[in-house]
Amino acid sequence: MARDLEKRNETGSLKTLIRDFGINYGINPDKRVKATLLGTVFEYEKGRYRGFDRKTGVITNYSEIKTLSVPIIIVPVMKVKKGDMILRNNEFFFVTNSENGQVYGANIFSMKEEKLLPVANPMGGEFHTKLISAGELLGFRGELTAKSKFMIWMFLRLINKKEK
Repeated sequence: MARDLEKRNETGSLKTLIRDFGINYGINPDKRVKATLLGTVFEYEKGRYRGFDRKTGVITNYSEIKTLSVPIIIVPVMKVKKGDMILRNNEFFFVTNSENGQVYGANIFSMKEEKLLPVANPMGGEFHTKLISAGELLGFRGELTAKSKFMIWMFLRLINKKEK
């Protein structure tokens, strides 16, 4: 029992140390960020979502969309691309442009575009905090190709199997 308590304290200290360096990571606790078959979306009003349509390059409102019960993960990244959802100062943005080290994003609530600077830490790294769904980690990016359709089918089979 004492060994388990020491281990938890060490883990907590390591997590605190990493966060002190400006690196945010782990399971996203904000329940407004959801995963869908189209990618990661944000519930900006009850039952109303905003997502980034990678095909058209436009932030899209969805009044009815099926969300999936998969975790959204916070990951520090050095590079982001158009369409990524990032978190900065507790505000959510969709990246609208990312070229030559310059990153611009639209605030999900106000829809105003802002220049997004990375967070620098004492070790010299500069990071953006990206939110991705477990499906995106598996390679699904919201496009409907033969590969992604197969991945959706497998993913839904796994979910249905767990729910039984």
